[in-house]
Amino acid sequence: MRRAAEAVAVGQAGEVEAATDDLAAQEEESKDSAAIQSEIKAKEAAVALAEAATKKAEEKAAAAKAKAASKEHAAIEKAKAEYEKEVAHLTKIAAQKRDDAIKHAGEDLTKAVTTASIIRRKEESTAQTARAKADEKAAKKRLEAEKIAWKERQAAEKDAHGAFKKAEKLATADRQKAEKEAEANRKAAIKAALAKRDAAIKAADAEHKKEEQKAKDEEDKVDNESAGDDPSLVLPPTTIEWLSSFIWGSKPASTAATPAEN
Repeated sequence: MRRAAEAVAVGQAGEVEAATDDLAAQEEESKDSAAIQSEIKAKEAAVALAEAATKKAEEKAAAAKAKAASKEHAAIEKAKAEYEKEVAHLTKIAAQKRDDAIKHAGEDLTKAVTTASIIRRKEESTAQTARAKADEKAAKKRLEAEKIAWKERQAAEKDAHGAFKKAEKLATADRQKAEKEAEANRKAAIKAALAKRDAAIKAADAEHKKEEQKAKDEEDKVDNESAGDDPSLVLPPTTIEWLSSFIWGSKPASTAATPAEN
C-alpha cells in the first residue's frame, strides 16, 4: 500500500512539474512573440519615415529641376528673340541696300539709254539697236543671276536657322554636331549659289560680247564714224558687280571702284 501511494505521489508530482514547464514555455513564447511584433512595428515605422523622407527629397529635387528648366527655357527664348531681332535688323538693312543699289543701277541704265537715244537718234541703225538690246539683255541676265543667288542664300540661311533651333533641343555634343553640320550646309549652299551666279554672269558676258562684236561689225559696214566709242554712251561695265558688293558684302575681284554716274 505504501509503495503504491508513493508511486501515485511521484506520478502526480511529475504531472505538476510538466504542467509548470508548459506554462513557463507558453509564457516565454508569448514574450518572444511580443518582442517580435514590437520589432516589426519599429522597422515598419522606420521604413515609413525613410519613404516619407525620400518622397520629400524627390519632390524637392523635382521642383529644383523644374525651376532650372524654366530658367533655361527663359534664357533660350531670350537668346532666340535677340537672335531673331538681329537677323530681322540685318535683313532689313541688306534689303534696303539691295533696293537702293537696284534703284541706282536702274537710274544709271535709264540715263545711259536716254543719252544714247538723244545722241544717236538721227543715225540709229540696226546694228546700234542690236547693241542696245544686247546691253539690256546682259544687264537683265546679270541682275537675274544676282536675284536668284540672293534668294538661294536666304533659303540657306532659313534652313540653317531651322537647324540651329532643332540643335537647341539636343544634348551638348549632339547640339554642337548639329550646329556644325548646319553651318557647313549653310556655307555649301551659299558657295553653290555664288558659283551658280558667277556661271550665269560669265555666260551672259560671253553672249553679250558676242552680240556686241556682231553689232560692231554691222555698224562698221553702215557708218565709219565711231559714235559708239563715245564713253558717255557706254553702259557702266561694273554696275551689276557694284550692286553685288552691296548684297554680298564684298566687291568682286574684277571691280576696281564704284561705277561712274552720268
